[in-house]
Amino acid sequence: GNFHFRNGNSAEAEERYEEALKLTVEAGDKLGEGQDYAFLGNVKFKGNKFDEADSHFDKAAQCFADISSLINLVQLHMTVARLNLVNSRKESTSANLEKAKKVAKELGDPESVIKSIGEIEEMLDKIDKI
Repeated sequence: GNFHFRNGNSAEAEERYEEALKLTVEAGDKLGEGQDYAFLGNVKFKGNKFDEADSHFDKAAQCFADISSLINLVQLHMTVARLNLVNSRKESTSANLEKAKKVAKELGDPESVIKSIGEIEEMLDKIDKI
């Protein structure tokens, strides 16, 4: 799927991600399932199907939360915040930043994560002033 996604073939990428999702669900692999949902969310987001993307991202977040994979969870929220930021979806950006902060706190506020969240917040502030 990633090969097709990087090469602009979203339909083929989506098909491959759906196939991978079926396998990870059958195998009971929550980490893989979360990653597959995140990949599907990226495809939908790229196609400006934001509601569908958000649904996939929410499912990915739930998978990561179910297995207490906080690193994957915080990375997901930060990635989704960045995607929303570049698409001028300020409310979604802020919501995902808040989720990322909550998870970061559970992780003990790692310096690199807090720095990245701060950088996204700075960009959001600059956009708000434009």
